[in-house]
Amino acid sequence: MSAKKGGLWQARVSVGLKSEVLDPQGKAVRNALGSLGFRAVKDVRVGKHFWLVLDGALSKAAAEKEVRRLSDKVLVNPVIETFSFTLARAGAPSREAGLTRKA
Repeated sequence: MSAKKGGLWQARVSVGLKSEVLDPQGKAVRNALGSLGFRAVKDVRVGKHFWLVLDGALSKAAAEKEVRRLSDKVLVNPVIETFSFTLARAGAPSREAGLTRKA
């Protein structure tokens, strides 16, 4: 498929552990920060990000549905993780890129 005149879609998917799941890596980072003098940091949760480029021929609703579907099937372990994402046209002003969709 080719991109329509509006440009490609860019999605940023943020994945993290559910709040009830312990995060030993986050605890290790928090402890390291404290030992380096960053005492204002009280908690750290470690996650991962994916930057995706989708076909611009998709409608916004179809692009959102595709991001949710691929996140649920591939990027996220729904037993222990949750995700959110932003979706905007490539090159769109940052105010458009800031729309966040929770899973």
